[in-house]
Amino acid sequence: MATLTVTFTRAFPNVYTTQVGAIAVGDAARSEVITLPDTSSLETVGGENAVELTASDDCWVAIGADPDPADNTAGIRSAHFLKAGVPYQYHVSEGDKVAAEV
Repeated sequence: MATLTVTFTRAFPNVYTTQVGAIAVGDAARSEVITLPDTSSLETVGGENAVELTASDDCWVAIGADPDPADNTAGIRSAHFLKAGVPYQYHVSEGDKVAAEV
């Protein structure tokens, strides 16, 4: 049974006000573990601008308002490949969700 841990958080801005996703605010995190294939029930809310994803198995992940990791339009997959056990951080916008499949 493959799972994906989804953690939405905020990242500190650097001196140029761009976001640095690897430096999260410690007290501002919401996490969920989903069994694949599925879409997270959590979505980003105001102030959250980063998501960290860690998968138990290699999988494909899509992020957005209506994510579909199986979308393969014209032979181009609209998803990120995640290697099992490696945490990945991505910038997100308010209302984004995460969907994944193996």
